[in-house]
Amino acid sequence: MKTIILIISLCCLANLPGMSQETAYPTTRVSKLPIKGTVTKDRNSKMRAVLHDIHILDDVLYFRIGVRNGSHIRFDIDFIRFYIRDRKLAKRTVTQEHEVMPVDIDGLERPAVDGKCGKTIVAALDKFTVADGKLFTIEIYEKDGGRHLFLKVRNRHIENAKLLN
Repeated sequence: MKTIILIISLCCLANLPGMSQETAYPTTRVSKLPIKGTVTKDRNSKMRAVLHDIHILDDVLYFRIGVRNGSHIRFDIDFIRFYIRDRKLAKRTVTQEHEVMPVDIDGLERPAVDGKCGKTIVAALDKFTVADGKLFTIEIYEKDGGRHLFLKVRNRHIENAKLLN
């Protein structure tokens, strides 16, 4: 009887508020790493998005995206979309898109980039590679606006992902 009460009390203590458990994905650790280069970038109006680097740890890819707002108008992020699609879009042909869902995302607690400020977003996705003739695309859409940012990543960039220590 005493062992059952002890087990129940230990289980309850583990789930108390304020007793934080270790997150499964180190996205916050990736966001604090020093920036060593640029994979790809896009500009629209005075908005700029840069894919700084790609890391890998335990079959999970971490994409670090920097978003910079050069205007005084706040950029409210509606959603971020990750998908694989055909590289060339010919007229009157059907295109195939395969959406890749992130397993964890860091930096969107407040989904807005204030005027003359920047933000770092780290997305964790299950490992994948891109076939020939296809691109991995990251889209950042503005809520009720027209400043949409597109980052196009090739397979060679994904294959050159740095190991996260």
